[in-house]
Amino acid sequence: MQAKQLPLSLQAVSETPSIEMLMRQVPVYRISGHVFNQITHKPGIGTSVILVPKTAGHEWEPNNQQAMVEKVDGSFEITEVLPGPYVLIGYWLDEGKVYSSRTAVDVGNADVAGIGVAISGGTSINGRVIWDGRPTVERAELTVTPTPEEAHLIFAAGTRVNQNNSFTLKEVGDGRYTVDVSGQSTDCYIKDVAYAGTSVLDDGFTVARGSAAYLEITISSHGARVQGTVTDRDGLPAPGVWVVLVPDATRVSQHRLYRRQTTDQYGHFDLRGIAPGDYRLFSWDEVEEGAWEDPDFLRPFEEKRLGQRVTVHDGDTKSINIVTINTGQS
Repeated sequence: MQAKQLPLSLQAVSETPSIEMLMRQVPVYRISGHVFNQITHKPGIGTSVILVPKTAGHEWEPNNQQAMVEKVDGSFEITEVLPGPYVLIGYWLDEGKVYSSRTAVDVGNADVAGIGVAISGGTSINGRVIWDGRPTVERAELTVTPTPEEAHLIFAAGTRVNQNNSFTLKEVGDGRYTVDVSGQSTDCYIKDVAYAGTSVLDDGFTVARGSAAYLEITISSHGARVQGTVTDRDGLPAPGVWVVLVPDATRVSQHRLYRRQTTDQYGHFDLRGIAPGDYRLFSWDEVEEGAWEDPDFLRPFEEKRLGQRVTVHDGDTKSINIVTINTGQS
């Protein structure tokens, strides 16, 4: 059995006389299987397997469970797994290359055994970057990174863009992806992504071995800018607090649209490279980084209309002063 974990919020300079914690037991199960390495044609010794909940966010989750394949027959076992849908990711590193495999696993009310994980070569995808506006970069070159739908940032291996704006993503495993681009100036944003001639900016694209398509990424250098000052309820500058631009409800799941920054010593902020659209601008005196991407976290602040609504178009510059939200009294 495994105890259910609940978040606990503590405010600075506060005293909590007592806390009641209600515990309940929940069933946990075991999953097991074998890994076969189709590159070496041997059992997958040295392969790592990670069990990731399908509801995982953009950062590493503490409830991800991992095992290293060490037995000569390539077998593995992960214990204390809560019921629910998962993705089992196997990956193997060799000479700087990452080979991976993803398998859907549904854990019901029993152990799951006999899972087969095959590590194999991926697909090479050719593409190019198209500029909308004058190309502007912060570094000598751009980097394109395919990001798996599950386990964001775990297997991100970037590819440099050539001087003629072409690139090749190598050994991309089967599955669904979005793409990140780094190296462009802070005024840029990704305007469109097309795979096989179809826009996949919002939903991502699916890679299947033997069916690679051309990938085009359009970068606009006309991103909007929102700047201003954050003060506390007494009208004093609020240094070192988060300022976050959150996309409207129809685009709240689009990680690329968020802009965030901590204020400087004078309470100033300057958010740049914003894609056109409707947003809400928030600042909190205390908040865990990334919490704003959880709709349940945002809901009480939205209900009280504490976020400043902002609409921007290409090339806009707006100045907005806001009051930071006191999370202890909101």
